[in-house]
Amino acid sequence: ANAHAFVTASADGRLCAWNLAALATPAESLELRAPDDATAAPSGLFERPPPQRHLAGEGLPITSLAFPHAEASRCVVGCEDGALYQLSRHGSAAGELRALHPPSAPPAAAEPPAFGSGFGGLAGGALGGGGIGALGAAGGHLGPVHALHFHPPCRALPAAEELLLSASGDWSAKLWSRADGDAAGALATFEHTPDALLDARWSPRHPALFATADAAGCVALWNIAADTERPVAHAAATADGRGCARLCWAPDGRTVAVADSAGALHLQRVDEDIAEPRADDVRALEEAVALMGKARAAGAEERN
Repeated sequence: ANAHAFVTASADGRLCAWNLAALATPAESLELRAPDDATAAPSGLFERPPPQRHLAGEGLPITSLAFPHAEASRCVVGCEDGALYQLSRHGSAAGELRALHPPSAPPAAAEPPAFGSGFGGLAGGALGGGGIGALGAAGGHLGPVHALHFHPPCRALPAAEELLLSASGDWSAKLWSRADGDAAGALATFEHTPDALLDARWSPRHPALFATADAAGCVALWNIAADTERPVAHAAATADGRGCARLCWAPDGRTVAVADSAGALHLQRVDEDIAEPRADDVRALEEAVALMGKARAAGAEERN
């Protein structure tokens, strides 16, 4: 919203707005504290890395930050313990945290999934642990939230801008809808690798397509209008098994740039039949999100 300013968030719970003309001190600063219902980490051993739960009153350990398109006041932050919070930077409620969910309890250990390869499509393998089977889970992530990304503007489906992706050290990506209000829980969980996910980004061209990057150096492409249980393609994107640090789509949606842990940049070309949206993809995305919402509601009723 302002080309001459930017916002940063740090692990000590400080949210700062900066002006490019005066970088010595922040133009605005908010100190975010863990809410009263924050709890210490539970005991017990499990396969995935345990979240480091923050305590009430401590500085919120922020690990990621995202603003919806064309908004400069409201944002979502992800934390070291897997929690996500909405907040406003301005007004009477400035700095007030509203949880998208309560932090999750650790799950039972599971066998790591097997998977195929190739950006042109999957080659065998049983991809499990996520998708439809995980819809309706009310909790947050089980590890640090490394990345957040709001859906880019979609003229054919304005409501898509409320959709938020999160990527975590618990091996999963989750889909949220800000339109659902506070503490509604994730719409879906996507898993296919026993490695931390370090980034997740929507395609700028295809409304239902997003990419994830993991610590093993692989990139996966998901089309939630076609399949919510497994990626439509995935491949090694880095050399020598270096982990992915960040990914970025080209504006035409045909190329994904991946930065690895050693600082090198890798380009991956996306097949046209995956990158290009079909005429009914917007409708299919709308129907898929509606189905996810119904499954989440049904899961909440069962738990109650």
